[in-house]
Amino acid sequence: MRVAPALCAALLVGTVGCQTVPVIERFDAIPPEVTAGEDVTLVWRVRNADSVEIAGLATGLGESGSLRQRLFSGQSFVLRAYRGDQTAERLATVVVRDTVCLLYTSDAADE
Repeated sequence: MRVAPALCAALLVGTVGCQTVPVIERFDAIPPEVTAGEDVTLVWRVRNADSVEIAGLATGLGESGSLRQRLFSGQSFVLRAYRGDQTAERLATVVVRDTVCLLYTSDAADE
């Protein structure tokens, strides 16, 4: 059965003409702010993708999943979903606070 061109050109989320494009439904860093040395969990959900990656971190990911990463400085992560020559991208940024050390001294010996 052949799809009529008018039907094929209908504006549907996740389609361009008759070609299905990748759609990133979710990409989050949880929590979005951590202290240096703490872990962040990246969570994603994608549909219509042939391949998914987090740039510079992981390739060959599934359409949904999570990944833990320990951070020592602020970082932005880019999720990319591919289908044919179509690409979808989403950014998740994590703010990393410096570790605070408090030093307490007592002059109790002088009392």
